[in-house]
Amino acid sequence: MGRRGRSLFGDQGLVFFITTTVMNFDPVFSCGDRYYFILVDSLKHVIAEHRATLFAYVLMLSHVHLIIALPPGESISDLMRDFKKYTSTRIRQQLEQEGEVAWVERLRANIGSPAHAGPTALTGGVRTSVLTQESNVRRKLLTSRLGTKLQTSPSVGRKRQVFKLWMDRFDDVVIYTEKMLRVKIKYIHDNPVRAGLVQEPEDWKFPSARNYTLGDQSLIYVATDWELSGERQEVTPDGTGRVGKL
Repeated sequence: MGRRGRSLFGDQGLVFFITTTVMNFDPVFSCGDRYYFILVDSLKHVIAEHRATLFAYVLMLSHVHLIIALPPGESISDLMRDFKKYTSTRIRQQLEQEGEVAWVERLRANIGSPAHAGPTALTGGVRTSVLTQESNVRRKLLTSRLGTKLQTSPSVGRKRQVFKLWMDRFDDVVIYTEKMLRVKIKYIHDNPVRAGLVQEPEDWKFPSARNYTLGDQSLIYVATDWELSGERQEVTPDGTGRVGKL
């Protein structure tokens, strides 16, 4: 159980700003909304499994940002391990089901590659196209970019190839103050705008900006009620909290 009345912020270090990224920054989620829904389903599962609270998120073409609070006894490493393991399996299955052979081979070819190879040419040309028709983006990626890379990534002599979606490591920053929490939430919500994908944060399909701005909790529940006009709510990991004047 969460600790009712105990502040989330402080030396407990229970709130984390998380970033996890696809290998080589490949924009595999541009293949369609189905892939984002896999991420959402997994996120719901690990949040419930690890008794976590989600304060913010954004699902981008090649990476994910989260702000998550954990209760005592839970580990952010365990949560992310479960998230990455499940999504990697499900996304591989979805790619195979849809005949996305080039993507499957590309992500298998990631084995043995540096974990942080830097942004690749795959990201070029995606950001404006994805706004109108993701299928065109996918086709463009696979034919003009991905195909070339696959031809120059020989697999001859490899005894074992394993599908590898995520970089091994994920970045985590502990959030200690409400001010820092607000800064990180704004950073997350502005991601699709900075990427040129949308004009307003809530116009992107998969951010918590929709939860905060539109009150839309239909995709995944986000704890937005910590932010009260003229008051401060000290949120605890189980979603409870006490209200005090700023």
